[in-house]
Amino acid sequence: MDDFTLGGPEDVVNRDIAEVTSTGANLGLCLNVQKCEIVHPQGTVIKSAILGSFTPVTPEDAVLLGAPLLHGKKLNITLDMCCSTLSRAVSMENHVFFQRVSLAVQRYNSVSFKGTFTVPTE
Repeated sequence: MDDFTLGGPEDVVNRDIAEVTSTGANLGLCLNVQKCEIVHPQGTVIKSAILGSFTPVTPEDAVLLGAPLLHGKKLNITLDMCCSTLSRAVSMENHVFFQRVSLAVQRYNSVSFKGTFTVPTE
């Protein structure tokens, strides 16, 4: 089985978890509670015992399929990582590209150029 996401009022999510748990048990599967997360604002009291056993995550720190759900610290960290990865990829590609251009310049007395991609910071 794979990951899944549920959302809604606590009573609805609690009922859905009970259904998933029951259906999973019929298939020989069980819910890995240690990997389950519940997204709710800090200070919210969770009444359900099963939902209360999940790892709490604030909406600002919530991630779905690797993407932050809201603006905030988590989004900034993720964007910084993506920009860093892109920068390294472009640098490596530019290195290979300019080696080839340099060889072409030597062979054919061509003109070379350099291009740079940047991500706006504002």
